[in-house]
Amino acid sequence: KALILLILIGNSLFSQEIGVWQNYTNMDNVMNIASTPDGFWIATTGGVGYYSNSLGEYEFFLTNSEGLSSQNVTAIDVDSQGRVWLGMQNGMLDIYDPKTNTTIPIKDIFESPNTSKKITDILIVDNTAYISTEFGLSIMNTTNLAFISSTSKFGDFTSLIAVNSVYVSDRIYVSTDEGVAFQKSGATNLVAPDSWTSYRNGIDIASNKIYCTIEYDGKILAGTDKGLFKFDGVNWDNFLYTEAIFDLSVVEENLQVLKINELICTLFAP
Repeated sequence: KALILLILIGNSLFSQEIGVWQNYTNMDNVMNIASTPDGFWIATTGGVGYYSNSLGEYEFFLTNSEGLSSQNVTAIDVDSQGRVWLGMQNGMLDIYDPKTNTTIPIKDIFESPNTSKKITDILIVDNTAYISTEFGLSIMNTTNLAFISSTSKFGDFTSLIAVNSVYVSDRIYVSTDEGVAFQKSGATNLVAPDSWTSYRNGIDIASNKIYCTIEYDGKILAGTDKGLFKFDGVNWDNFLYTEAIFDLSVVEENLQVLKINELICTLFAP
């Protein structure tokens, strides 16, 4: 009788509705931000959040309980369709569509044989996604989600070098731990090392790490661990700041400079 009672109790427990689980994570450590016309997305080590300008608060959050492949999100950008591209610490790439509340996981980087697979930055220009990783640069078509190319060596830099960010204008600029690499004018085979001109830290640039590179007012600027540097076509000279510069962007002709605890917006001719 006791055995029958235990079986009945067990069947009763497992037949009940368990409910919907919700993760509550720490999103204080923000790794990346992507702006939209109505607000902005944040990528954090605890998931993803969306801040609404009209509401003046965070509208909702996403973790793995809402379908993300990982909660440790290290890179983010938004494509022309409004889809949010999310790069993870472990190399997973998720494409989240707010209109349908669905997520497409892309496993190619995660399943690659590389030891370090972290996605460090995502930049989407038109229908192309430039995905910076700890082993190079991958380029994807945002329409059919097919990989176009994957580059692991830039000029004289070490193979499988970590890329911190990418800037795209008439050519591609790659910021790495070893220095800055420029796509040579007219070069189309990005996989070939000789398609890139490289400038090394400690030799060409008086820094140890390049976080970002950008064009501003006809000049090339690089944000480094030793401040802001300007390229005159031959030499890299320290310019304005000597403390670490983590990000650079241009908003309405103003240069935005992100330091460790300060965002500076200024208009000047470098």
